[in-house]
Amino acid sequence: MSTSSEQTGNTGFPGAAAQPTPLSIHVDYYRPHAVVLTARGQLDATNVVRFAEVLRSRLSTPVRAIVVDLQDLTFLGVPGLDVLGQAHVHAAVHGQRLHLVADHPEVLRALRVAGLAHLAGHPDVETALADAPEPAGGRGS
Repeated sequence: MSTSSEQTGNTGFPGAAAQPTPLSIHVDYYRPHAVVLTARGQLDATNVVRFAEVLRSRLSTPVRAIVVDLQDLTFLGVPGLDVLGQAHVHAAVHGQRLHLVADHPEVLRALRVAGLAHLAGHPDVETALADAPEPAGGRGS
């Protein structure tokens, strides 16, 4: 398994409106065809560009399934919902599957309102990974 982490966050200066809210992004490659992107903190307009870059860069690889773990996300704003919606469409067009894992009430509510709740049908990352499609050649390819 290979791993990478990225973090954006508030510098702690009061009144610094342009500073991004805390968001940490961690990527794990569990299999050659499946990746898990874990987001912790808050996903809003101040940090969505970095989240979008990380997610889009994984969508441009030959992975078959991308699991976005939102279990440690406490806020999901409209810009984040837009990125997830675009990622879902991109994945579908390119033969990939996007799975969301979320359990925070506010995040689940935002997904429902945006019409993305159907992507969050797994209770945990392990179940979502188990549902990930195998490469065209089957196991071990």
